[in-house]
Amino acid sequence: MNMPYLETAPEDDIVEVEATINAPIARVYRAWTDPVDLKRWFGPKPGSLLSAEADVQVGGQWRFRFGEAGGEGSRLEGEYLTVEPEQCLVFT
Repeated sequence: MNMPYLETAPEDDIVEVEATINAPIARVYRAWTDPVDLKRWFGPKPGSLLSAEADVQVGGQWRFRFGEAGGEGSRLEGEYLTVEPEQCLVFT
């Protein structure tokens, strides 16, 4: 799986996501913080996120692995900077 945007240095790309989602805030927060929920929806297509780890606390790490089962795939990882349950989630 070729993801050329992953080849830049982390400090070179800032992505700010703001959206209005017609769902209870608790559900949206869980979708971004629960590894089982993340695997259901996050990625270029359903099922492409092979693993998700989320230590949802300030300084905690998140790690995602994408690709085809048994393939090489790609990884994304970062750190939680702000965690205010059901209010604010900021991560690298």
